[in-house]
Amino acid sequence: MVEQQQSIQELEANENHVPCIKIILFLPMLGEQENVAPLLAAINALSFSVDRVLVVPITTEREEVTQLQKEKAVEALVKDLKAGHRGNVFLWKHSSNFATHRLQSWAKDFLTKPQVVENTIKQFIKRPSTKDIIEQVIKEIDFRFPILHIHYPNIHGNKASQMNYALNVLSEQGRITTPDSTYIGVYDADSRPSRLSLIALSIAANKERSAAFQQYPVYLQDTDNLDLFMKNEAWLQTARSVCIEIPRQLQINAELTQGKRYGRTFTYCIGHGEFLRADWLLKAGFPESTPIDDLPTGIMLSLAEQKIVPLPFFDFCSVPNHIFDFIRQSATWFEGQSDYKHPYERAAIYFSSPAKFRHIRGLFEQAMANILWAATGPMRILVLLVTLLTGMWLIAGAIIGFFFLEAWTRWSLTRLLLDSHLYSDDLPRWPFALSSVTRPFLKSVGPCLYLLRKLVASETSGYKTER
Repeated sequence: MVEQQQSIQELEANENHVPCIKIILFLPMLGEQENVAPLLAAINALSFSVDRVLVVPITTEREEVTQLQKEKAVEALVKDLKAGHRGNVFLWKHSSNFATHRLQSWAKDFLTKPQVVENTIKQFIKRPSTKDIIEQVIKEIDFRFPILHIHYPNIHGNKASQMNYALNVLSEQGRITTPDSTYIGVYDADSRPSRLSLIALSIAANKERSAAFQQYPVYLQDTDNLDLFMKNEAWLQTARSVCIEIPRQLQINAELTQGKRYGRTFTYCIGHGEFLRADWLLKAGFPESTPIDDLPTGIMLSLAEQKIVPLPFFDFCSVPNHIFDFIRQSATWFEGQSDYKHPYERAAIYFSSPAKFRHIRGLFEQAMANILWAATGPMRILVLLVTLLTGMWLIAGAIIGFFFLEAWTRWSLTRLLLDSHLYSDDLPRWPFALSSVTRPFLKSVGPCLYLLRKLVASETSGYKTER
């Protein structure tokens, strides 16, 4: 990967690369006022031929018509603050409507200046929408690339609905003239892609016009204000990206190159940094059946024996700023990864029917991944409790030692790999934290909450899914 980075850097410096593809960058957003300017600045800094890129911010009417809901949420929030609620129950209750770091700040300041905080909260919900901010920023900055702001006019739907609407608009306007050499890229509002990302995509696509390319995330953006646990989470999510997701995809691609139709199957795309070839995407669209579209898309492509090629530059992004937001996020991810029907149907409709054994293996791997995700935390707690309650101190000590070694190994290996990255000087540094041993326990909470909702036939709350 480092060799590829250096090679691409030299090509850019010598202006030796002539792009043969066109790129349309989708930037779906909902309630992302603070991220609009930094995201567009990062996109504007990308190195690529100006006439080969179209930037498409996508906002949604869903944000515009929720003012009444916001006002009710503010009334409930202020009522709880006046009643003296400050703890975790208060944070969990209101974190579906407000960022947890804001709730913590408001709760703290309410003790000394309640009227100021109440006014601040009421003004906060009356701020300009993401749509307004985008229009303002486009006017104010000198944007290199052509930019087309698309507003999704419906109040229902999710991220995939916004992007499918944008696909239809672009198609009707005749902006996708060569679908087999055009890639639709997706970045989330917190994405800050490396400057050479698009050149890396173009070089890879010139070698092999694969169905999809994936720029993997490094979750170390904006870590200064995170608490120790969420800094830990940023590092360990990065560990998964670098140590598990990239090697797994490389293995699947190698087996497909060798013509092994029955090899490892289960994989997925990641929405911030995916690039999908427009010819098949115009037919298949983004799946709208789950809150997130990227996981089912990757499963479908793998079943259809299509490569998802890793790119050698990372997308720098962020993790949630509180454990409650992380739990909600993991529940949403788990729901997206729990679609055992539509990816298989879509693979057969839009590509070719998967080989029977590949279909069966895909289902098995997907089910096992979900079982491990949901059960690891509870099983570890159960085993540890049994050893402690039965007085098996040596075994309990060995188990705790294993948990520590597992976390330390992942932490250290990730640090070793990232230290060789071309832009490693820009990455934050902090020491290994003992709290990392708790991650498998907490990681299972979100999936378990989702499964509990399904068990009691409760609908999943309509959280925003743009990131």
